[in-house]
Amino acid sequence: MINTSRFQPGFTLLEMLAVISIVALLAAVAIPVYRDYTDRARSAEIIARYDALRTGAASSINTGQIENCSDLVNSIGQANLGEDYAELALGFEAVSGGAGGGISGWRPVLTVCASNDQQGGAAVRIAHAALEELSNQHRVESGAVVSDAIVSFSLPLTLGNEAVCRIAPSTSVGGCAVSSQQTPPQPAAVATPALASGAVAVPTPTQSTAAPAFAPPAVSTVELMSTISGATALSTYVGEQHGVAVGTRVVGLYMAGSSVNELGNVDPSQLPSVSNAYTRVADAGYQYLDQSGALGRLMPGRTGDLRPLAPSERNAWDGGIVVFSDGTVGRMQKAANGNGSEKDYIYFSVLPGVNANEGMAIVHGTAAPGQSVQVQRGSTTLGTVTADAQGNWNFAGVANIAGAGETITAAPLPGNP
Repeated sequence: MINTSRFQPGFTLLEMLAVISIVALLAAVAIPVYRDYTDRARSAEIIARYDALRTGAASSINTGQIENCSDLVNSIGQANLGEDYAELALGFEAVSGGAGGGISGWRPVLTVCASNDQQGGAAVRIAHAALEELSNQHRVESGAVVSDAIVSFSLPLTLGNEAVCRIAPSTSVGGCAVSSQQTPPQPAAVATPALASGAVAVPTPTQSTAAPAFAPPAVSTVELMSTISGATALSTYVGEQHGVAVGTRVVGLYMAGSSVNELGNVDPSQLPSVSNAYTRVADAGYQYLDQSGALGRLMPGRTGDLRPLAPSERNAWDGGIVVFSDGTVGRMQKAANGNGSEKDYIYFSVLPGVNANEGMAIVHGTAAPGQSVQVQRGSTTLGTVTADAQGNWNFAGVANIAGAGETITAAPLPGNP
């Protein structure tokens, strides 16, 4: 009998490869498009939360004058804050225009932060999408930090640049705290940030895990700091022996390690001002203020710490921070009430590159343990720092950290590979 069944061939290898190639090509096009679509959809929630917070802030401010910024925080609430796609937090930016050119008050902002090591790469993309949309609407404050590893920016919660509260929160309620817990990147720089004057202090990041001994120096993150206090990491900066202009007001006095401004509740019109030129003494110097006994009257709880001492002696203010209305920041050796006809005085040295009005930044990075690292802005060397036993380093107190088109990089100190 003749078998009439016919042979049924399958797909050839060439046909299968063609199909796989087509599917791969479609996936290569479709997946990024879909990811971009989902990122922008999720960024819309950030924008919606921002709009809700703006409405809440406007409603709170319309109810009457707010003296303490903490009351505004409580009024706005925390419902629209959180870390679903990016870290959303309340902050306050300083508003200049007070007596003697000092701070007249504070205005609320929403800080939006995302980093690879904290929220993950998806959050960085979502925050970047939100930044693009809000930038197109001209709603982003100056000072945004954008890179492949971190996106950080702030958004105004009120119209204009007027202060809405006078007393800043006693503790930090917001900020972009970015740790350096991530795989050390290649020696390319992180960002080209421009500092804005601004908000409450940012907590110091936790230490990262040990870096490999062979890792080249690299920048991990650039953390914007907008308020300088006695708790700010300024140990890498050596004071310079010069002072401030006569007439400049003292707007902040912080004990060593403290974030409490002992003059924070004083009416700006009552703040003392500098009355004479800077006089060098040993490794620091002093300037007299325009009143005698004013420091004791303004800080009655610190009277015992303000007793006059011999020039070579230091008191409880040693290591503390003094902030002047022009933004100058100094490390103190002592502050004292005047003695009879003598006026009050402060012994201090100025910290170069640190400005309380412009803000500052801390650059975090990794290197081989014990390696000396040279931190640079473009072709300009900012300074050197040594990595600790875990391979981490921090370079603090850099004002105006990057100019247009410039980046922050790290390299081995010449002669110390």
